[in-house]
Amino acid sequence: MLNTNESLVSSMSFRIAVCGVTFLLMFCGHSMSFFANLENRMYDLRIRLVAGSVDPSPEIVIVGIDDQSLQWVESAVGRWPWPRSLFAGIIDYCGTADAVATDIIFSEADSDTISDALYADQVRKHGSVVSAIFFGDHDTGSTVEIQTLERFALPGAADNGTILPEYPFSLTPFDALLDATAAVGHVNHTLDADSVLRSYSLASRHQGRAFPSLALAAAVQHVNGSGAEVAFRHGGVLAFGGRAFDVTPTGQLRIIPPEHDHRTYSAMTVLQSYHDELNGKTPRIARNAFDGKIVLIGSLATGLEKDMEVVAGGSGMEGVRITAIALDNLLSGRHMRVLSGIPTLILLAIFCCIALFPSRERPAVMIVAVILCIAIFAVVVLYMLVVHHVMVPVVSPLLGLVLSSSVLGAAYWYQELMQRRKLEFNLHDAYDELKEAHEKLEDYSRTLEDKVDHRTRELKVKNEKLEDALQQLKAAQEQLIIQEKMASLGQVTAGIAHEIKNPLNFVNNFSKLSIEISAELAMELDTQLDRIDPETLSYVKELLSDIQSNSEKIHHHGVRADRIVRSMLLQYRGQSEGKVATDINALLEENVNLAYHGKKAEDESFNLEIVKSFDSSVGEIEVLPQDLGRVFLNILNNACYAASEQKGKLGNGFAPSIHVSTLRNQNCIEIKIRDNGAGIPATIRDKIFDPFFTTKPTGKGTGLGLSICFDIITQRHRGEIMVNSEPGCFTEFIIKLPVD
Repeated sequence: MLNTNESLVSSMSFRIAVCGVTFLLMFCGHSMSFFANLENRMYDLRIRLVAGSVDPSPEIVIVGIDDQSLQWVESAVGRWPWPRSLFAGIIDYCGTADAVATDIIFSEADSDTISDALYADQVRKHGSVVSAIFFGDHDTGSTVEIQTLERFALPGAADNGTILPEYPFSLTPFDALLDATAAVGHVNHTLDADSVLRSYSLASRHQGRAFPSLALAAAVQHVNGSGAEVAFRHGGVLAFGGRAFDVTPTGQLRIIPPEHDHRTYSAMTVLQSYHDELNGKTPRIARNAFDGKIVLIGSLATGLEKDMEVVAGGSGMEGVRITAIALDNLLSGRHMRVLSGIPTLILLAIFCCIALFPSRERPAVMIVAVILCIAIFAVVVLYMLVVHHVMVPVVSPLLGLVLSSSVLGAAYWYQELMQRRKLEFNLHDAYDELKEAHEKLEDYSRTLEDKVDHRTRELKVKNEKLEDALQQLKAAQEQLIIQEKMASLGQVTAGIAHEIKNPLNFVNNFSKLSIEISAELAMELDTQLDRIDPETLSYVKELLSDIQSNSEKIHHHGVRADRIVRSMLLQYRGQSEGKVATDINALLEENVNLAYHGKKAEDESFNLEIVKSFDSSVGEIEVLPQDLGRVFLNILNNACYAASEQKGKLGNGFAPSIHVSTLRNQNCIEIKIRDNGAGIPATIRDKIFDPFFTTKPTGKGTGLGLSICFDIITQRHRGEIMVNSEPGCFTEFIIKLPVD
């Protein structure tokens, strides 16, 4: 059964099946709201990158009705709505502009019919004014016949393959203005599911006719008057002004907002300039400021009801600014495209199948290959975004890679589990063979002396088989360790507990069990001294001694490896939840006692002098007490080792001692821990804080303690840790913790 499982997981057909199922899942689920929201978030992040390199078009000028304009006009003629004569003045002053588009729907006639007539006459006089119109699904009260609006419809704009949004009702300008205006453009916006405007509706349908948006109508007036070609073609393409724009199936243009707003004048300043010119004064804004420009008039005031929308990139914008962005994109030909269709499926298939190729026997190669593929993909995505303004989907391909790699990784893990069980079975078989050999040895001891040689030879054969089994076990253990080390490269510290600690416990437990079984077997042999040939008994005891010695070595090194694993876990364990006010003197006193009694428990002969000098003004400061206590305890243990074990063994009346002191300065608290041990040579003093560097003999240290201390003091407490040492005399660690 084990061989069957191994062949199944290792076979290419199994891996192809996993990648195929992953591809189908991603293909079926990429249109779900979860994936769509993730892709939209990535879209917004990348649109910011493009927007940072885009400057607003100088051909577009915004005349904004801001709060200052409302206050200025209110003091003169009253509150909003303004008399239409004021707008007539703005239109007159912008008379040299190529086109003027108003983002305000003048749907009802003013009570002042003269003001309405003045505004309509000024619009007719200009000849290139685009008025706003609104389409809706609910009755707006408008009674304008479609024949009246038909002259504003897009000529030849058949929506071939494009499904323009259809609206049954409309809100139009008052009759005189509708008759005088050169074109109309709708101000309808279509938001994505997350209420963000990423695409601008270029056209909508009303009673069977297609009408342009305000931005498209203004662009038509600017480029070629009413004769400019506007047509939706097959494949989601808008033809306009000799350019082709990729649009959505519903006729929307994916806009690219510029880094800064378009040139904006306050309506108040334009009106003041108009009055200054009438009165023979120098206007604040010269008329030629609008020469050849497209002027957009709309609301920027907080006090007016306006269509404020959140656009791609996360910023909120008024309707007139959104129209300016769409108009800018139409004039420059700059717009965003999204990779879709067959190229998207190919990209998804490639990422779902990346996990097919790296070899599981070399996880490092697999990790490097996957990282390299992701890096190349990131470069391609950025290149397509910045150079060609093409959005490449990233969520589905990356999730496909993660899912296929995870499933295959779980399958490989199951295969490794089966291999460990196979090793366990081999160990039981070896034990059974040893037990069988022992039983046969007892039987042979009861037979005649002439069969001793023959039975001894058979025993040798069994012992050789046992030696082979033990050698195979050792080889398997070494192979298991190598595999676990390689696996840890991919799983980092999160997988250490699962991939190393469990088999390590297995080795430790069974090696300890082997020691006990060997001891029991030796005791059993001692009870059979009168039944076994002395030469044979000596030989068997020698074998048992070797087995017990080997098992003890395995157990010893297993325990050492377990310490290393725990040290590594400690190295990368997350920091404490938060800092609390802590008495530094009390914390240091507690860890001094803990270090001393800990050493005393390990070695009853341990003894050294501890001299404490604590500054009573130190008090409490905000620290991570558990982490800081770990630093104190680690340094104190090193000091005890240096003073008592390294130099204390020299004798000659040497008295080991440790001096611990605290001192409060103006901006910090200083802790010093000094021992009179062997000191640290200058050649290695710069390396003592490096991970896995240690001067202790094998089995005494892992080299992670001071590395952890350095991280805790410098990273988690924004402090300093230094060391002073003179070889043969002392070593002193100095810790400085900021007070605030």
